[in-house]
Amino acid sequence: MKGNSFVPFMIHKGDGSTLNLDFTKMSALDSRFTFTRSTTATYIDSSGYVASAAINESRFDYDPTTLEAKGLLIEGSTANLTKRSDNAFSNAYWNTTSSNNVTAVDSAVTSPTGVALTASTLTEIAGASLTHHIHQAAGEFTPTVATSYTMSVWVKQPPSAAIRYVQLAFFTAGFGATAYMNYDIQAGTVGTGGAAITASTITAYPSGWYRITATAPATATGSSGFQLGFSTTSSAVRTESYTVTGGSEKAIYLWGAQVQTGFGASSYIPTVASQVTRATDSCTMSGTNLTSWFNNTEGTVLFIGNNIFTPAPSNFSSNYAFINAAGSSRITQYTRHTNGRIGASCRDSGGGALTFDSPAATTLITNTAEYKTAFALKSSDFAYSVNGAAVGLGDGVGVFETVTSLEFARDGIRNGHIKVFKFWPTRLTNAQLIAISI
Repeated sequence: MKGNSFVPFMIHKGDGSTLNLDFTKMSALDSRFTFTRSTTATYIDSSGYVASAAINESRFDYDPTTLEAKGLLIEGSTANLTKRSDNAFSNAYWNTTSSNNVTAVDSAVTSPTGVALTASTLTEIAGASLTHHIHQAAGEFTPTVATSYTMSVWVKQPPSAAIRYVQLAFFTAGFGATAYMNYDIQAGTVGTGGAAITASTITAYPSGWYRITATAPATATGSSGFQLGFSTTSSAVRTESYTVTGGSEKAIYLWGAQVQTGFGASSYIPTVASQVTRATDSCTMSGTNLTSWFNNTEGTVLFIGNNIFTPAPSNFSSNYAFINAAGSSRITQYTRHTNGRIGASCRDSGGGALTFDSPAATTLITNTAEYKTAFALKSSDFAYSVNGAAVGLGDGVGVFETVTSLEFARDGIRNGHIKVFKFWPTRLTNAQLIAISI
C-alpha cells in the first residue's frame, strides 16, 4: 500500500513557478492533498503488472509495454457489467461445453497480476463445422441505445497448441450482427471486424499477455453481454464455424473479462458473484496548503496528461478546477468527450463566464493521447494554448474571487492521467504560453 506519506513536490528550478508537480516521480501522494475513493481499485505497477490499491489510496500508473511512468491516475465511477471475471470461466455463469464447444480449466497459469495459478485456459472441442466461443449463459445487461460500451479481456498464447486468432463480440440483441472484432495474438495486432466497432486496441503486458478491447454503440435494448471466440484468421466472420480434428485441439489463456460504458477500457474492475462498481477518485488541496503558493490576482497553469474516454459522450473531463468556498466561482480546464476539443472556463459567483474552446474544425486529442495545456489568468487578460497553438483569448470577466481549493476531477468525471501540474504566480506572455505547451 502506498498510503499518503509525505513526498516533497515543491520543485523550484529558477523559472519563477511556485508549484511544480511531476507525478511521474512520485510513489506516494503528498500529505497536503486529500485523496478519497470509497472502493479498492487497480492500476499498472512499475513492473507492468495489474496491482490493487486500497480504499482511499492514490494510484501511480505505468505503461505495461514500455514501463514508462504515466503519472497520477484519476477515474470517475464505472461498473464492470460482467461477473466471474478473473479465473472462474468454468463456472456455470459462463456458457462453454453445452453449445459453444470449448472447455474451461481455471487456475491454470499466472495471470497479468503476476500471481501464479490465477488465470484460466480455454480449449477447443473437436468436431466438424463448429463454433468455439465463451459467453454468459444469459445476457448480463440491458444497454442504453446510442450509448457506447467497451469490452476488454486479457489473453495469452500457451507455449504449445496455441490458438492464434481470437474474436470479441457483443450480443446481437443489443448491438446488431456487426459488433465484433478479430485479433492476432501471435503478432500482437488488431485484425478486421464488423462495421459497428468504433474502436479497438491490443496492448502488450508482461509475460506474453495482451489486453484486447472493442467499442460499439448499442442499437437496441436487447439482453447483451461478453463473448470471446476462436477464429482461423484475423479477418474471420462473426462466430466462425470450422473443423477441429481430435488430438489437434488448441487453447488460449484468459483473464479479466470486463464490459463497461464508454469509449475505452478503464482500469480493471474484478468481479465474482455480482457486478462491481469502482467509486470515484477525488483529489483536493485546500487551506494554507493552497494559499501558500496560489495568487488570487493572476497566474499561469501548465497541465500535461491524457484522457480515457470512459464516461457517456455528453460528459466533460474536468482536468483541474480552482474553486471558491461556496463553489459558485471556478476556473476550470476541461475536455469535451464528444469531439476531443479542449477548453477552459472562468466563472464568477454572479454568473459571469468566459469559455475557451479549441477550434471546432480541429480534434486536438484522441483517446489516451498525451497533451499539454497552458492557461493564463489575469483580470481582463486571459489566454489559452494547447500543444503549442494559441487557441483562445478573452477579457472582462471577474473570476478572481478568493480561491479556497484546487480539485482534480471536479464533478467526479475526470478519467485519465495527470503527469505534470505547474503554477506560475504571474500571467506569462502569449509567446511563453505557446513555448511551454509545445
